[in-house]
Amino acid sequence: MKTFRISAAVCAAALLASFGLAGCSTTSSEASETAAGNTASAPLGGDRDAHGCIGSAGYVWSEVLSACIRPWEAGVKLLPAIKPTDGSAVLAAYVVKKDDDVEVFVPDVEGGRKLHKVVEEWAGDRMLLEPRGSGWMLTAPGGRIYRSE
Repeated sequence: MKTFRISAAVCAAALLASFGLAGCSTTSSEASETAAGNTASAPLGGDRDAHGCIGSAGYVWSEVLSACIRPWEAGVKLLPAIKPTDGSAVLAAYVVKKDDDVEVFVPDVEGGRKLHKVVEEWAGDRMLLEPRGSGWMLTAPGGRIYRSE
């Protein structure tokens, strides 16, 4: 009877150990490649652009500010004049201004677009930015209209 109890305990320990080892899927060659730095994915923050901006952290180059910025932190938020009624996300545009220089960041348009001042408006790249009261109105490509709150 005592022998059976020891055998059962040994079998249970062996069974648990085998389940624990089965959970490890990294082979010794994969482990040595990872340790040597030969991984397929880029390290976090390793996606710097030509200006040194880290895109995965939300940074983009601003020509107007000559710096890497997050548009939602450095700019004025403009929301679509017509909100989607189908439950889709509301995507904002952002205006970054320094003196008379203006740059806009619009959804579905890669990077910022510097606009040129024409009297009291800024225009360029099929966009028009106009002051409206104490805010802004932006007409973007495709007739999309954005307004500040």
